[in-house]
Amino acid sequence: PPMSPGEQREAFQTAFREGLEGACGLEVIQAVHERLTAKIEEHRETKDPEPLAVTAKDVAAILRDCGAEDTQVDTFCAKCGELFGEGAALSPANLIDSKRFQIKAGEITITVKPELSGQVESRVLEGRKYLLIPAGEGVEVNGLAVELEAEPAGKI
Repeated sequence: PPMSPGEQREAFQTAFREGLEGACGLEVIQAVHERLTAKIEEHRETKDPEPLAVTAKDVAAILRDCGAEDTQVDTFCAKCGELFGEGAALSPANLIDSKRFQIKAGEITITVKPELSGQVESRVLEGRKYLLIPAGEGVEVNGLAVELEAEPAGKI
């Protein structure tokens, strides 16, 4: 029987995780999400009656553009073939949530509009890993405006 959208998303994430092993960085996920979201938007704008579909090879091209190694891309494609069938056409809307970009770190969840996901960065500062989000004017916490104090250089 065909996979449900949730099952497809889970299988895609498994192929992604296993294919890229330890090289599945924030930037790679941002790039895949951005490109698949762009495909969904382009398809919506053209009003093409044919359903939009991508294959593992389409995603593999994005991974190569992001600098993934050939062995990782090959592992990703093989895992997709195992989970979906060789050359399976998949709906990008079943693989990603094109309306939000969600990041979880332990007990903290951050949801960002997909078009702004590139503003989230990962950095190592003083030996600790951080996700950084630029904070300009208009910062609110639980609906209340807050003032962010500037810290001395090197402090967070």
